Amino acid sequence: MQSKSEDIVRYRKMANDGWIDSMYWLASALLNSDSSSDRGVEACKWLFMATFFGHEKSKDALEFVSSTLGKEAFNKGCDEATAWLEQKNKDFQTDVDIGNWSSELYELVKDGVDTTKRKTALKLVWTNQQND
Repeated sequence: MQSKSEDIVRYRKMANDGWIDSMYWLASALLNSDSSSDRGVEACKWLFMATFFGHEKSKDALEFVSSTLGKEAFNKGCDEATAWLEQKNKDFQTDVDIGNWSSELYELVKDGVDTTKRKTALKLVWTNQQND
């Protein structure tokens, strides 16, 4: 049986390679962990990315996290997610080893998605849903 910290390390590695389910499970493990002071912000980051990729369970979890974090921490998590994706774009352009990347991450980066536009659209939808 693995410890929570071992799960977090394993899920973080897989999430960083773009595995969508791992993003969700990492966020869940972080939220259930008592060892990280910024666990809510990091969980928000990974739930934001999983939602960006279309993971339905993450959308509901992100809604919960955003309601408990507050606007400033939620925005920090979203900004960290955007920075992560921008780094993946740089990695792709500079031929960093992408052999472990998920096919979804590879396709997204290969197609050159405008992350700022997508981030703005997702946050706008999120804000509108919160106000309903």
